[in-house]
Amino acid sequence: MRVFLSSTYADLVEHRQAAMDVLYECEAVYKGMEFFGARSSTTLDTCLAQISEADRVIVLIGTRYGSRPDTASPSFTEIEIHEAERLNRPILVYFLDIDQHPVLAKHVDSGRDGEDLLALKDRLRRKYTIGSFTTPDDLGRCLARDLLREERQVLSRHADTAKRYRETAYDVLAEWYDLWYKDHWKSEEPYRTIVAIAKACFEAFRGNISHLKVLDCACGTGNAFCSFVRNGFDVCGTDGSREMLARARNNCESQGIDTKDLILEPMNWTDSAAFIERFGAESFDLIVNTANSFCHIPPTHGYMHRALSTFHQLLRPGGILVIDTKRYVRSDDRNGVPTYHELRYIAEANEWIVRSERRESVATADLGVVNFHTRLLYDDDPSFGPPVRRALIVVTIYGEAVTPRTLVIPYYPLPARDLSTRMQEAGFTASVTPAYERLAVNWKYDIVVARKPRS
Repeated sequence: MRVFLSSTYADLVEHRQAAMDVLYECEAVYKGMEFFGARSSTTLDTCLAQISEADRVIVLIGTRYGSRPDTASPSFTEIEIHEAERLNRPILVYFLDIDQHPVLAKHVDSGRDGEDLLALKDRLRRKYTIGSFTTPDDLGRCLARDLLREERQVLSRHADTAKRYRETAYDVLAEWYDLWYKDHWKSEEPYRTIVAIAKACFEAFRGNISHLKVLDCACGTGNAFCSFVRNGFDVCGTDGSREMLARARNNCESQGIDTKDLILEPMNWTDSAAFIERFGAESFDLIVNTANSFCHIPPTHGYMHRALSTFHQLLRPGGILVIDTKRYVRSDDRNGVPTYHELRYIAEANEWIVRSERRESVATADLGVVNFHTRLLYDDDPSFGPPVRRALIVVTIYGEAVTPRTLVIPYYPLPARDLSTRMQEAGFTASVTPAYERLAVNWKYDIVVARKPRS
């Protein structure tokens, strides 16, 4: 987001700095007179050019009208506002509350400047909803709140994209996925954890579980699928994203792994008929759904229950379903609907913290350094009748040879205990294996293991 900050200067020096600090924290590209530097163009021309490149204009009005390019002209601030309006740039306007904030007499305009200031404020009041501020800290809080609201409104306006879940959201991320999770292919997890769980569940095989028929129904770019094939399992791989499947095929072929049982046509977990037609009922001993993938399906009866019903039909009696889910803390209940904020384990401190963002940089041979900045926002999904709380993964990708782009991936936080309850409602018996404990000593997500009864 590129922001142009327009205001007078002498009366609002500290306020401008507070606004700039907030813009930096919000990762907005700030454009203002502090950074114009030496240029061949006039100050006014530079201001107007910067406004043309901005996504949003923020206007701070204090007690001064401001300097003018010449004696016959409006002030720089008023000209900047007119230009932003001409270009249809979104404008946020804030007035200093002079009844609540002390003002030095030397910073209060009178005469012509005072009259023009009053006229400008009156026009802005008629056209915009005006925010007010007192101290620099107060302005910072107001601006941070309003920028977050504006960002959410932008996401809402793109609801046709944001409401999509795994199938389409991951199509646009597929080419970056293995860089985004740069250690994904260096690890034997979650394969090792799944095998440990399967060995504990299938005692009859006495530790040799390679005879199990396995379905990796969220194979993504192929990490667990490849591990199963390398270790001699009869495994099929499916996914809902065509582009992720294409990446999985390329990854397998690069390692000499057979892809005959990697299904390259996307399959939706709620489409029981398609799965039964391809594989047949009661075809698998073990179904795995890892990397928090199941949380990309809405937790409503028409979606989640149907998906679990599909898995139930595909499993042989006594077979198990393994689904992992991130760990969450509950907060911000709205009308009885909770928000679950994602937690992240910090090994060095041996503690779980609320995850709001992460930054990573990856050096590549062809693109140089590629940067990933991931943020989490929480809101209500407008796609369903009853309120459904969701998380929006907002990942910005940029680098030396990468044009900046921002992708939005929605998912629906689902604590392990809630998933366990839903599995039982679908006819399974279920138990929870916490992250980094017991059989999941090396895996970062809580795991719910569900068994289909034998009779």
